[in-house]
Amino acid sequence: VALAIEDLYERGMLFQEVSAEEWVEAIRSVDYEGVTGHVTFKPSGDRDSTYSINYYNSYTNTWEFALTWKEDEGVTVVNEVVWFSNSTDIPDLDIRPPFDYWSCYDKKHKKDPTGKRVKLHTPDRENVDEIEYHYHCDGYIDCYNLSDESIDCSQNYEVIFIVFGIVIGILILLSVMLLIFVIVFGMFLKYLRIRASSPFFLILTLVS
Repeated sequence: VALAIEDLYERGMLFQEVSAEEWVEAIRSVDYEGVTGHVTFKPSGDRDSTYSINYYNSYTNTWEFALTWKEDEGVTVVNEVVWFSNSTDIPDLDIRPPFDYWSCYDKKHKKDPTGKRVKLHTPDRENVDEIEYHYHCDGYIDCYNLSDESIDCSQNYEVIFIVFGIVIGILILLSVMLLIFVIVFGMFLKYLRIRASSPFFLILTLVS
């Protein structure tokens, strides 16, 4: 501002009313070397300068000069940034908490330490694999192979289904044998005791 006032003074404009446009023009035409470098202004009013970025190096306990940026030149890397790992490898900033999950295919409890390597499936679909760990032994079958309710659980659904299948198989076999017995002895041989119970009703009951 002082240089703009000096410019207006040298042009003899301070002894009269100075318009806002003339003030803006005088300030934007300033060109000098300042503490932070060369100072000039663009037509938009923004400073036309080179920006530098420094970083704090905890190992040397000093501020290090890393790169510069200028609108017409872009970014210029002067020194590679040394990160907290004491290397120039850019760290992974996508840090997520680890989580436990149940693998239906491997039939065991697993852990994802990165929190992002494994994509969890929802049980409301077919052929799921990795599901949240709280689905394990929750009383509901989520895995196609029943592993989430048959391994390390107080109740083993696989054994329950096997026993249930055996019992149902035996009952079906008995029903078929009784059906043959009713047809042979009730309808063909016409035993009175069986016909008194109505063979048709017995057949209908057995089939249902």
